[in-house]
Amino acid sequence: MKRTHKLKLKISLVILSVYTAIAQGQPSFTNDVEDVPAAPIDDWVMPVMGIAILLIVSYFRKKTRLERKTAQA
Repeated sequence: MKRTHKLKLKISLVILSVYTAIAQGQPSFTNDVEDVPAAPIDDWVMPVMGIAILLIVSYFRKKTRLERKTAQA
């Protein structure tokens, strides 16, 4: 169980690192471009927070179920 947990953690960290590196990369450009408003990130904040909360709840439910099974055995 510990081994798979560590593997999942390592994979998650690699994916997060790669995703962050891709998101930060910007091509250089001259300043003669027309200014545009920023990306509508505010539209995605609440759905992402909801997904994060659901993932946290499901993780802790699985963890408590496993702990109960091992305690009963």
